[in-house]
Amino acid sequence: RRVLFRSKAVGVGAVVFNDLKHGRRADVKFDWNEMLSFTGETGPYMLYQYVRLGSVTRKFVERYGPMPATPDTSLLTLEQEREILKAIAAFPEVVAKAADENEPSLISRYLLDISALFSSYWTATKGDGIVGDDKAKSAARIALVSALRKVLGRGLTLLGLELVEEM
Repeated sequence: RRVLFRSKAVGVGAVVFNDLKHGRRADVKFDWNEMLSFTGETGPYMLYQYVRLGSVTRKFVERYGPMPATPDTSLLTLEQEREILKAIAAFPEVVAKAADENEPSLISRYLLDISALFSSYWTATKGDGIVGDDKAKSAARIALVSALRKVLGRGLTLLGLELVEEM
């Protein structure tokens, strides 16, 4: 039953995201292979990013236990971390502009951009990991990842996609 729900959520999400990533006046290319891909600018990829962000958080909890109430965010010193923080802060403005202009593609483009930021961050932290040997730094990074996941989830939900916790 869960697999059926996930499959439906991913399939419907693929069609919805494909339609909403284009400006409302643009022609939409309907290509199943492109739409259902787990790479590129697709609904399945966006849901995968949401799941991946959650798995990083679970990894922290498995290794260190519950998140500290107030992680030391001064430990976030990478340029990618600053970029993610700026992007998170821009979310309300993007949503307001999308509503004012009746243009959901603004939210889609924003979500694609923050997913790209996360991918860049993932690469930048490969050496010591988002969840690494330094518990305090890992906690700060997980707080950032959790905030990014929340924004990604809210954006996908605004577009009409159903979130899944695993794929």
